[in-house]
Amino acid sequence: MPPVRVRQVNIPVFFLREGKTVVAYSPALDLSSCGENQAAAQRRFSRAVGLFLDELEDMGTMDEVLAGLGWTRMERPRSEWVPPHLLKQTQMRVNLPAHAC
Repeated sequence: MPPVRVRQVNIPVFFLREGKTVVAYSPALDLSSCGENQAAAQRRFSRAVGLFLDELEDMGTMDEVLAGLGWTRMERPRSEWVPPHLLKQTQMRVNLPAHAC
């Protein structure tokens, strides 16, 4: 079997603290993982990405899923997927109903 061609891309990954756990989340893949600290969350997230992409490849759904997540298929200079571009990260103030506080 010929070796699989691999291309590295940068995707945004957010690290959030939830109690004593750190969550790594990427909207580019709608995928998350967690760990007891940022390094552990990042390692687990990397493994989760690998498993996720392997499964898409095995199922033959890579194109469908990436397109659904907002990735763009570029044909030149060679055919490849490009992740959505993060325009800005900000925080917004929202109103929570009083019973949620």
